[in-house]
Amino acid sequence: MTCPDDNHLIRLAHGGVSGADLVSLEAHLDGCPDCRTLVAAVAGGSAQADPRAPVQVLEPGQRMGRYEIERLIGAGGMGVLYVARDTKLDRHVALKLMRPHYADEVGRARLLREAQAMARLSHPNVVNVFDLGEVDERVFVAMEFVEGGTLRDWLKTPRKPEEVLAVFAQAGQGLLAAHRAGIVHRDFKPENLMVADDGVVRVSDLGLARSADTESFSLTAEFSKSLAGAHSRTRGLIGTPAYMAPEQLRGVSANELSDQFAFCVTLYEALSGQRPFEGPTV
Repeated sequence: MTCPDDNHLIRLAHGGVSGADLVSLEAHLDGCPDCRTLVAAVAGGSAQADPRAPVQVLEPGQRMGRYEIERLIGAGGMGVLYVARDTKLDRHVALKLMRPHYADEVGRARLLREAQAMARLSHPNVVNVFDLGEVDERVFVAMEFVEGGTLRDWLKTPRKPEEVLAVFAQAGQGLLAAHRAGIVHRDFKPENLMVADDGVVRVSDLGLARSADTESFSLTAEFSKSLAGAHSRTRGLIGTPAYMAPEQLRGVSANELSDQFAFCVTLYEALSGQRPFEGPTV
């Protein structure tokens, strides 16, 4: 049985699927416990949540302060990403909106840390942060909108090895800039590399980044809770385990070497079409 792409399941969790696609995905969920676990974890923060519970999604034309929503482009365990228009400066931005389930004090602090970490970096290979705000107790970050797609999108077209290496050389420069600023990314993977239409590569989504000299942040408990029952394909919601260094999986504080490990796993996958490690569980 072939599972749908994770992005389709995440859109389902956020109410972004309708019509025939919705019928097809729901039929798949009926026979696939792993996909049910992923959708439930994204929709409600735990594997016990109802994967088909309604989730509020902003519609085109709705406003978040000065930002007017145009379309949904992605979602994750903590945030939903939209293309929006900055009505004050008349430009497009990527608007990351904290899901209400995580908009408590801890969640807001994490999003603030993301904005601060990204704002500290000024580099052509790192996505720029423009604004951080809150409307009706909903927290958002406005970031540079990259016309293009993720590395995974880019790799859907067959690429020569030298093309792949050129992309990763740029990504490495962005990661190096983060490290020189004392920031560890913690979640380097294909979905967090943006390849613009003009060929410029930008490292994005520092939502799990923190200063390299801060205390350890263990992910083990969150993985166990949100992925309880999953046993086929690894689908981490926080610090994707397929790309994580062994010390991160053990709950030890990540550092620059952990990012290098994830960089190498990502590069291996981009060149070979498969990941270097596989296993039946997280």
